[in-house]
Amino acid sequence: MRGSQYRPHHPSPNGRFSVTIGLLLSVFTFVPPCGAQGAAKVKIDSAVVDFGRLTIDDGVQEKTISVANEGTDTLRLDFISSTCGCTKVQEFTETVLPGNTGKIVLVVDPRKAEPRRSKFQRVLFSTNDPEHPQLAIEVYWKMKLEEVTVSPSSISVDLSKMQVQTSSGRAKDTIVVLDTWQHRLEITDIKTSSHLTTSLYDIMYTCPQGSKLHLFRFDICLLPNTPTGVLSEWLKFSTNHPRYPIITVPITGRILGTVEITPKILLYRNLKAQSLATGTVTIEATGNSDTLQIKEVSAADFWLTVEKVPINPKRVDLKISVNPSASSSVQELQKVLKSKITIKLQKPDVVEETVDVMVFYQ
Repeated sequence: MRGSQYRPHHPSPNGRFSVTIGLLLSVFTFVPPCGAQGAAKVKIDSAVVDFGRLTIDDGVQEKTISVANEGTDTLRLDFISSTCGCTKVQEFTETVLPGNTGKIVLVVDPRKAEPRRSKFQRVLFSTNDPEHPQLAIEVYWKMKLEEVTVSPSSISVDLSKMQVQTSSGRAKDTIVVLDTWQHRLEITDIKTSSHLTTSLYDIMYTCPQGSKLHLFRFDICLLPNTPTGVLSEWLKFSTNHPRYPIITVPITGRILGTVEITPKILLYRNLKAQSLATGTVTIEATGNSDTLQIKEVSAADFWLTVEKVPINPKRVDLKISVNPSASSSVQELQKVLKSKITIKLQKPDVVEETVDVMVFYQ
């Protein structure tokens, strides 16, 4: 074109710099589209837990599963259910942060299971993982059954004398004899120690699956005249099984005597700061054959003194002396003093009791 001149274009440094700033701003101000938010992602080290072969006497068994969160949001777990009362979740981590690991602790109790040889249960959790809204853990174990199984094979009790005396003949414990012998088991010649009584029930149990099991149930009761102290009783019976001609179940533990302490709170009202006060606390064993033995008596503060005065083998009086003027609280113009007396008993029970002391003075 006439009169026109070619002028090559050379971008200025300022132009290049402004373009670079614009690109950086566009990178740092990028907003992810809706639906691209972070999410939890659950991962467990095993969805199947095998406890192996267990007997009734193995007691409670425990296994722990690791629960990892491989997502970018906090993982949340909620327990839903377990298909059997013998399988429980003892504890679990309710929230797991991204990149962290929690746990699920499972326990099984063979004593609470139906007497089948194979066990399969399912424990179910809900999660906020969008890909795995439910987490299922399968639990397996096998019951190792003898031809004659006694559960429990021993009993330990810890009762007060009053509980025994007021039981009115109610069963204190139960013993089950499971019969998986190919011949029908018979129980004869039932004997108990002097402070026990028992009732026997011959039961044909029908499982939910329709199979039947033969078992015996003993209901064990302690007689009201059972003495306090260490308990050493037994149940013994005979069977027609050649390997188990006589079965003995020990019942051990202790029966706690009854001790009455009166009063349990000593109150002193309108006491003058410079005056002294006294009181009496009575400790008495109330069981017919109980004797009282005190190991130690102590006061929590030096303004409180205690003296033991034996009355008879079943009773001891504590003579209490209160001297408020010996307390710095009185000098600080506080109107209430609080303390306590600790009593450590040796007989009829090895226990520790306390008596509270409160002083209100003018």
